[in-house]
Formats: sequence, structure tokens, C-alpha cells
Amino acid sequence: MARRSFKVSREGWTLGACLLAVGVVYEFLASCGTLTRWPVYNIYFDLLAEGFRRGHLSIAASPSSELLSKANPYDSSYQNLWLFDVSLYRGKYYLYWGPVPAIVQALAKSILRIHGLVGDQYLVFGFFFGAAVFGALILNRMARLLDVPRTLLALGILAFAFSNPAPYLVGNAGVYQAAVGAGQACLLGGVAIAFYAVWHAESGRTPRLRLMLAGVAWALALASRVSLAPAIALLMITTLVTTSFSGSRNWKRFVGDAVFLGLPVALGSLALLLYNKARFDSWFEFGTGTQLTLYPFRFSAKYLATNAYSYLLKPYETSCRFPFVLEYWDVAAAGIPHSMKIPDGYLLREPIVGLLRVVPCAWLLPIPVALTFWRASIKVFGRGDSKQDGPDGCPFRVYAWCTVSFAIVGTATAVAQMGLYMATMRYLADVTSGLVLLGILGAWTLRAALSDSGWMRRAASGLCAALCMATIVFGLLLGYQGYGMNFQVFNPDLHTKFVRALSVCKAKGW
Repeated sequence: MARRSFKVSREGWTLGACLLAVGVVYEFLASCGTLTRWPVYNIYFDLLAEGFRRGHLSIAASPSSELLSKANPYDSSYQNLWLFDVSLYRGKYYLYWGPVPAIVQALAKSILRIHGLVGDQYLVFGFFFGAAVFGALILNRMARLLDVPRTLLALGILAFAFSNPAPYLVGNAGVYQAAVGAGQACLLGGVAIAFYAVWHAESGRTPRLRLMLAGVAWALALASRVSLAPAIALLMITTLVTTSFSGSRNWKRFVGDAVFLGLPVALGSLALLLYNKARFDSWFEFGTGTQLTLYPFRFSAKYLATNAYSYLLKPYETSCRFPFVLEYWDVAAAGIPHSMKIPDGYLLREPIVGLLRVVPCAWLLPIPVALTFWRASIKVFGRGDSKQDGPDGCPFRVYAWCTVSFAIVGTATAVAQMGLYMATMRYLADVTSGLVLLGILGAWTLRAALSDSGWMRRAASGLCAALCMATIVFGLLLGYQGYGMNFQVFNPDLHTKFVRALSVCKAKGW
């Protein structure tokens, strides 16, 4: 019997090497440099996982009889009796985050026969690494479209994985970060699979199994983070229009594709509503109405301007001591322009740094947006050359899908957060992946557009590389700090060595 040979392509080696580096760095951050002892920040999803394993929907922890005896247990004067920031309903504790991370935890513990409590840090690592894998697959397919060399592909993958705030959240891994990571991993997984379907729809037949798998991924994203619903709806519409109307308006094909893509999302949405009904006796109560918290969710249009500035432009602090780039808690109005009026009730205590200041590879995102609109206007209005190719011979239909989909992942994912009464680093992760993909697409588009000029193309390649490397450096420096100066707290000896070796100034007493 002949033996089958297996040969890994150069692209495969590039992806494998980059993802190995990502995994090692993520583990270094999650363990504060020990590589073995991972600090435990939270166990909420594990408590819910244990609840699922015992056959109920509440977490494996019970409120005290003293708390339940109060006429209004939600009153903040009883916070010493609370399990903070969970939902209390009819004498039981629930989580208002989606159940997918807890389901994953329960399955993993059952398969591996783990009986003790396991911190949420492993979920955070797994979900953000999964998001990095799907981001790498998307970038790899983009690189094929635009004939990007492997060096720039590798830098793009690393910039995507290390762009702030992913390292920041991996290094301070709790229930909040796990919910965000699960949503991003599943959302990007759906985009990566849908990319394949769009790529092959040119032949006139959509790979519907891929559409179904994309729908499953997006249903899981919805059940991880319900705030992703607007983005998922727009991604489904964009994908269906692109696959079904690639050559002409084929409504029969559209309906068939819609069934395969939409059925998993519809079933997942129904399951999520049933989950709510079983817990809170209400289809649309996700648990936020019964929170035990000092900071209940408040939404208002008056917060939009402050949030937009914070997420895009809020400056970071600098120091001559490692890690040089810092962001602190409780900085009040520091970093907010004096000309900007801070709305009443707006919370300023959470650390946040503007994306455009520390994620330079997003700076070129206007390029694909402008090119897509220009090419689309040619087709709609019949102006000028009607050739519908993207840059460097890339099929415009596929290029346009990438542009629109990445823009959705970078904007519609933050519809709820933009109206919230605060800005925080973890919510920045909801939009960063899409904006980074869009910015890298812009950088690679610029390079492809200069294919006829050797020195200009080399300059564009250098610009791409510089933007990616700057993104990597900023992301890792902020990730080293994390929400709570993690290395300084959990590995002070290593932190002291880093500070002494890398700082460009010395503290008193050295």
C-alpha cells in the first residue's frame, strides 16, 4: 500500500510559527512570566459550569439566608453580603453573561475528569488564542488575494494577535474578559468560514455547508455576548447578498443560502430566549435587571461623544521606566480635553487608551473603504471604467465583502457600548479586531496599487511593516501592565529584573 506524503506549504509554516509565538507570549502574560502558575482572578464561569454539570441553570453558589431575608437585597447597603456583579432571582444566583464559556468549561472538565474549581483564566487564554487563529486564517486568505509576501503576512498576524487590548486582557483574565473573548472568537470564526463561502461562490454554487458552519459560529457568538446581535445580523445580510447575487439576481439561490446560514442563528436565538425564560420567567431578561452591583447598566446618547473620544483618542501615560506605556485606574478627567463636557453620571475610573494612539496598523483603514465605494459607484452609476476587479487583480466582489465585513466587526459590535455610562479597555476588544483587519487590508491594498513602481512598492512594504511592529510593541507593553500591574504583584522578582535591565532611567535607591 502506497504511503501518502504530507507536505506543509510555506504559508502553513508561516501560520504555524506565528501562532506558536502567539501562544507562548499569551502564556507568558497569563502566567506573569512563570509559565506554570497562572493567577486566578475569577471563577464565575466555573461556578456556572458546575451548576450545569449538576443539572441546573444557577451557579454552584448560594446566597446567604441573611441576604435573602432582606426586604430589598439589591440595596447597596448590603453589598457585604453579595456575590458581587451576579444576578439574584428567586433565591438563586445567575450570570448575566452568555452561557457559551460555561458550556465549554463544563465539557472540558467532564472530558478531562477535573473535579476542582478552575479559574476563568484558561477560558480567556483559549478564546483569545482562538480569535488569533481565526484572524490568521482571514489574513492568510487576504494575502493570497493581494499577493502579499510571507514576511508581511507574518507581521500582520502578529499585529492582529498583539494589538491592544488583547494582551492586556489575557494578562488579567477573569469573567469579563472571558465573555469578550468568547464573543470575538466565535464572531471571527464565522467570518473566517464565511470568507471561504464567498471566495468559492464565483463558480455559481455556494458551499452551503460552510454557510451553515458560519451560522453556527455566529449563533455561539450571540450566546456568548448578546451585544453582538447587530453585527451578526449585518454580517449575515452582507454574506448572503455577496454569495447569492455574485453574477445576477438569483432569488432562489438567495433563499436557499439564507436557510443554511440563518437556521443555526435562529435556533441559537430561540435557545437563548428559552434559557432566559427558564431562569428569569421572561424571554428578554438576560440578568442585567437583577444585578447585584454598584454600577448598574445605564445607556444614554449623552455619553456618545465622551465614549468615542475615549475609545479612539484618549492618551496614555509615559514613563522612562519599563514598561514605558501605562494606563491607570481612577484618573478622573485626565486625558479628556477641557473643551469636552463630561456628562452627568459618567464613570471615569476605568483604564482606557485610544485605539488610534496605540494601534497604528488601523490608520490605513480608509483606503479599502474609499476604494470599495469608488468601485461600487462605477457599477451603480456607470462612470468610467466598468472593470470590477479590486487591486492587483483581486475579485472586487470578494474585496468588497472583506471591506464591509471588517467594518461591521469594527463598528456594529460596539452599538451598545457607545451609549454606556463608561469606557473601559475590555470593551475596546469588541471593535479592535475588525479595525485592525480593515487597516491591514488598507496597507496591503496600498502596496498592491504601487505594483508598477519598484521603489514606491518597497516604501509601501516598509510602511506596512513599521505600522505592524509599532502595533505589536504598544500592545505588548500595555499587556505587560494589564489591569492590575500583574507582573509587579505576582512575579515581583522578574518584574524588578525587567525594570532594572530595560528602563532608561533609574529610580531612587538603585
